[in-house]
Amino acid sequence: MERYQVRWSIENFKKKSKQYLKIGKSQAGDIGVQFANISISMI
Repeated sequence: MERYQVRWSIENFKKKSKQYLKIGKSQAGDIGVQFANISISMI
């Protein structure tokens, strides 16, 4: 049950971050730019 709760919180975070912060919409080809985009969105 504890594993399910942890997994649910991770999945919920991923869904909300994609929905509200537009994470995953970057069209940059460089992985460094994608990490920077996620970091800036999270700040």
